[in-house]
Amino acid sequence: MQSPYDSSGKKPWVTAKRTDEGFEFMVDSGGDDCYHTVPESKFDEFVVAIGQPAGTDVTEAIQIALKTNVDAVVSAVHSPLTRTDFSWATP
Repeated sequence: MQSPYDSSGKKPWVTAKRTDEGFEFMVDSGGDDCYHTVPESKFDEFVVAIGQPAGTDVTEAIQIALKTNVDAVVSAVHSPLTRTDFSWATP
């Protein structure tokens, strides 16, 4: 799953994929790249953090949010709900 790509670089580009540990997110924001994992134990909180109703299936919630509110996804990904796996910034 991924958000729409903005070739101007003004909007972050986010991809998400299901892993054995939960969901892994890659965020590309103007030359800064980072990878974060949301563990299954945090799915319910993450769904609400990305602006979707409690109880929504996490995959469905992420798909909707990536299309309609990528900024909410970026904010939730950079919260205590996730583990930071890798981060890199252009100097």
